[in-house]
Amino acid sequence: MKYDRVKLSQVDPMLPERIGPYRITRLLGKGGMGAVYEGMNDTIERRVAIKVLHPELAKRADLATRFINEARAVNRIDHPSMVQVSDYGQLPDGTAYIVMEFLKGETVGQRLKRLGTRFSWTDLARMGRQMAAALAAAHDKEIVHRDLKPDNLMLVPNAEVAGGEQIKVLDFGIAKLTELSGAENSEQATRADALLGTPRYMSPEQCRGGGLLDAKSDVYSLGVIFYELLAGEPPFKGTSHGELIVQHVVNPPPPLAGRIDPGTPEPLLQVVFRMLAKDKEHRPTMRQVAAELDRVSGMLSGTFGALSSQLSGGNFPSLPGAAGIPIPGWSQPARRSGDAADARPAVGSRHAKPVGCATSVAGQHGWAR
Repeated sequence: MKYDRVKLSQVDPMLPERIGPYRITRLLGKGGMGAVYEGMNDTIERRVAIKVLHPELAKRADLATRFINEARAVNRIDHPSMVQVSDYGQLPDGTAYIVMEFLKGETVGQRLKRLGTRFSWTDLARMGRQMAAALAAAHDKEIVHRDLKPDNLMLVPNAEVAGGEQIKVLDFGIAKLTELSGAENSEQATRADALLGTPRYMSPEQCRGGGLLDAKSDVYSLGVIFYELLAGEPPFKGTSHGELIVQHVVNPPPPLAGRIDPGTPEPLLQVVFRMLAKDKEHRPTMRQVAAELDRVSGMLSGTFGALSSQLSGGNFPSLPGAAGIPIPGWSQPARRSGDAADARPAVGSRHAKPVGCATSVAGQHGWAR
């Protein structure tokens, strides 16, 4: 859901001037399932964002259920990086709406466009840890987002957070909850699942369709976002949805060499490429991603990841140097002659093993779930 400001004249003329105690002031943006308006409670001078389901979608019971799930999901997660939902209701014509906290800031996608270049690896480590920690909290509640992309991650000023910015995860409109209603369990809803998501960021299993997605799908999607933030462009590009889907299913991510900051630490790259494994069993959990990013951030501050033990449940594998698995396009600096036996094979050599192979870090350290 993009939170671009739109002129008030573009507000749907059929929309009431008021929704409950809130006066509608402007249209903030539109998404696949609805539009978001700014509302004002003049009595207590409180601003909110009100998301209204598209009237034509409100007629479909399965999509109306998904809309309600958004309110249910974020409140069930109860995490500071989730947009708080305070109310739910229906307009006189039966169209559903939810009332959310009003956010001041910009989405990650908007910042990428504004900067016109990649993020620094230090910013990625800082913001990425927040993203992963928030999604790990969702996965703990067995809620899968299924539509992660830069436009669904917002940066909000917060002086109490490291770096002065807090991540907010937006748009749980197609999130999957464990306790599904009858409509969600229907064959029709299962078929519709294959069409949900944004192809540029969809996991291989989401591209293939035909089954319920688990938390590892979100891990892959966040890995695509991390890659894009480091390189300034996503790993796969195409002129059609079909072309993108084939690349996600078949092609390994292109090497990052020459496309990232020279000082980007190897452990951070290892995390990203593990997240992009085609086989979901070789990907880390979201909580393990958060722990390793905390560890990378600790290298900067000298704390060496004080939170990583807590985030990972106290049993997180150490990635640096583990198994000697190469990262595409990455070769270690030459070692002294006495250490030659320990050197990692250069990428492209006949001794190098590809990401996702049987002896991957994921397989050795039990990341598979």
